[in-house]
Amino acid sequence: MPRTSKGARLVWRAESRRADGKLRNAAGWFIRDGATFISACGGTGDRERAEKRLASHITEKYRPARERGRDPATVPVADAVSVYLTDVAPSHAKPKETADRLIVVLTWFGDTKIGDIDGKMCRDYAKAHGNGAAARRQLEDLRAALNNYHREGYVSSAPAIVLPAKAAPRDRWLTRDEAAALLRAAWRMRQSWKGRPSDRRTARHVARFILVALTAR
Repeated sequence: MPRTSKGARLVWRAESRRADGKLRNAAGWFIRDGATFISACGGTGDRERAEKRLASHITEKYRPARERGRDPATVPVADAVSVYLTDVAPSHAKPKETADRLIVVLTWFGDTKIGDIDGKMCRDYAKAHGNGAAARRQLEDLRAALNNYHREGYVSSAPAIVLPAKAAPRDRWLTRDEAAALLRAAWRMRQSWKGRPSDRRTARHVARFILVALTAR
């Protein structure tokens, strides 16, 4: 029985040389897709760059993904995300931020089938990404992409996405020492020119604003 493909993923490859000593490939992150290896960081070792390249590879691989009524157990998450990034995200106030968050989602869920997503997978994702507001927002984007894909009729159902709890709001007042340091820094700030400070005090209006804000009732 053939082995199940793990799908496209990032792997680190050490430097490799040919028998004559010439460089075959520099050390770095590569996309492994089946038996194929594709450089993902250009030999820089930049993980963030590699993750973005992997996300692009996954979304390009699955386009177009608009067949109607498919079984979610057979459809990769990348299909839903690809359609969402094409149809919905461009209308967002900050589409690049949406895309950046979904790139992170794709590096984890990209080759996962929609029907395989469950609460444990969501909790594992949240834990691996700090269980904070960023992980919650990324999972909210995933939920939006899957719900949109279902709403458009491309899959027969969409899974429930379990979100980490919202962080409690943090209310903290500046201490007297912190407020004083902030005011002092703004009052003393001087404009620099060619690496040397000038006599221009460029933030005293900020200091006045801070003082008013701190004393307002």
